[in-house]
Amino acid sequence: MKKYLLSTTVILISLISALFLTFLLSDSKIKENVVKSIENYDFMDNKKYNLDIDNYTDMIILNVITYNS
Repeated sequence: MKKYLLSTTVILISLISALFLTFLLSDSKIKENVVKSIENYDFMDNKKYNLDIDNYTDMIILNVITYNS
């Protein structure tokens, strides 16, 4: 039982540490990539390849990623 508790604790601490480390990364590279992606993003031609793409949700996600709080 102690073995499982210890391994679970180590995994949780590792994941939480990784989460905090991601906040230290610079947002500038992400924003540059979003700007490049939006230039090539096809908003109207969803049915060309019979794909059901949710543009509305994609734009919300891109907005949240690039938002400066």
